[in-house]
Amino acid sequence: MSNIDKLPHKDASPEIKNDTHGLGSQVSALWQDAYENRGAIAAVALGAAVTGASFAAQHTVLGRILGLSRNTLVIEDASILSHCIKRSLASQGEKVTILKGIESLKPFVGILENGSTRAINLRKFRAAFVDGDLDGKLRGPDIVPALREKKVFTVAMSTETEVNDKMISLGANLGAQKPVVMQMLQQDRLRVPQAIKEPARAQADLDNLRKHFQDPDQVKYRKEMEKQMMKEYLQEEAAAAAQKAAMPAAKTAAVDSRF
Repeated sequence: MSNIDKLPHKDASPEIKNDTHGLGSQVSALWQDAYENRGAIAAVALGAAVTGASFAAQHTVLGRILGLSRNTLVIEDASILSHCIKRSLASQGEKVTILKGIESLKPFVGILENGSTRAINLRKFRAAFVDGDLDGKLRGPDIVPALREKKVFTVAMSTETEVNDKMISLGANLGAQKPVVMQMLQQDRLRVPQAIKEPARAQADLDNLRKHFQDPDQVKYRKEMEKQMMKEYLQEEAAAAAQKAAMPAAKTAAVDSRF
């Protein structure tokens, strides 16, 4: 059985080596740990139409309604999982912002991956994928009503079914356990614009996968998916580390070149 199928109850951020040796054991250990318990634009003069549409796409509810915005939040505190979800969404054309948690709701302040905080304008986002247990004091069920108030289409993705049920009762549009959501994204069977347009159908698709989650062909697929996602994450981490290491050298070279 794949470790993704065990659905453990607590997120963690394990220490990952930047190499691919012992990949199988790394995947096993990581997955065991990582899963947790149009009116306005029509009024714009023709010469300013492009500018108006761009602003609407980035900053207004209208832009989301018109399908212009592609900004999506991923609120998840396990880096390997948030980055896997981000890659899947990015491949669909979504512009993804990752938050490890939420510091406050009014104003809506997110916790970034480096632990710093930033005020988030929810009007920019058309969708959010929200975990249940997060960094900081606020959990998924605390956050969902604020997203609903700003009409952000929300996918609850706690591994704990009862937490997803709670988030749905509070206004989340869809809900399924995290590995189900991740597999649907990876297979390009869950797409934000289609889900917004037809949420009942999207939920039925999620439920259907959950029903067949332990079928041999599904288990086999997830084992390969885990390995691929782990490989991509290690490569991403290695590239980030190399870029960070190169920054001091670049600064030194810039200073030395003046003498």
